[in-house]
Amino acid sequence: MMFHIVENDEQQRSLWPDFRKQALPNGWRYTGVAGLRDECLRQIAADAADALAIRVSVPVAPASLTVAGARRRSIAVPFSRPQAKVRLFVFPHAGSGASSYHFLARACKDDAFEVNLIQYPGREMRIREQPCADMSGMTQLLDEDLRSLFSERPFAFLGHSMGSLVAFELARRLAATNGPEPRHLFLSGRQAPQRPAHNLPVDSLSDEAFLDAVGKRYNALPVELISNPEILALVLPSLRADFKLMAMYHYREAMALNAGLTLMNGVDDPWVAPDSVEAWQIQSKEPIRTHWFPGGHFYLPETVTKVRQVLLDTLAMSG
Repeated sequence: MMFHIVENDEQQRSLWPDFRKQALPNGWRYTGVAGLRDECLRQIAADAADALAIRVSVPVAPASLTVAGARRRSIAVPFSRPQAKVRLFVFPHAGSGASSYHFLARACKDDAFEVNLIQYPGREMRIREQPCADMSGMTQLLDEDLRSLFSERPFAFLGHSMGSLVAFELARRLAATNGPEPRHLFLSGRQAPQRPAHNLPVDSLSDEAFLDAVGKRYNALPVELISNPEILALVLPSLRADFKLMAMYHYREAMALNAGLTLMNGVDDPWVAPDSVEAWQIQSKEPIRTHWFPGGHFYLPETVTKVRQVLLDTLAMSG
């Protein structure tokens, strides 16, 4: 499998797989260097050594970043809308990165809100960072990176599956610390957090057993992942970390959110029952709204036109 070396304006470099060449996040560009994974990593390390006049054995992410650098690290904005009145922050599902939701940003590129795709550590442009395996650490990291961005204009959250849980807990963290709060939360593919979850015993499973369990549960592991050892080596650490984050998650009671909640799900999703969706009501001071779409757990790409309309209508009403 071929990889490309890509870089951003801060001269940070990372790898990008060739099979996703058309979905490179905004703010990154190709350097023109491509090759096998280890060849590209060695090239990044050699370039870093030349620049710093020191010897390094592996590429390392910067220990500290400016505010602009932190923003660029934690989000991708495929279609910038500087005049948009609202930002919609999208939180991906377990094992995925910002590029997985490029389809949603494309569908909404001419709308009155700007789509910002959250990029968790340990994948895609943050592949050299350690993935985060606990909810507290994840929400703290995103809060530190993005709070100043939240303060600039009204915003809303959209999360799918694990992303719904991260979005919800980040909203609670912002409320508890008197930070800027999202105008609305769109929560997809996730039962209410106070309900017992059906998590995989991540730590007790071998890599093979873990991938088999994930594949059977969601029927969504891409062929490029399970058939290519190089891509698997890049993706597996973050995938395991995400499932550990969910397995270790412990719900704690707190004040209901001021933001309204819209629950979106696939009618054939075996992991989300109607009663577990209605149970979200105690998490908001506003009446919840529910929408059911054709499809299973990963219904979003096939119903993006209908989902877009829900986003437009709801954000217009909450303005």
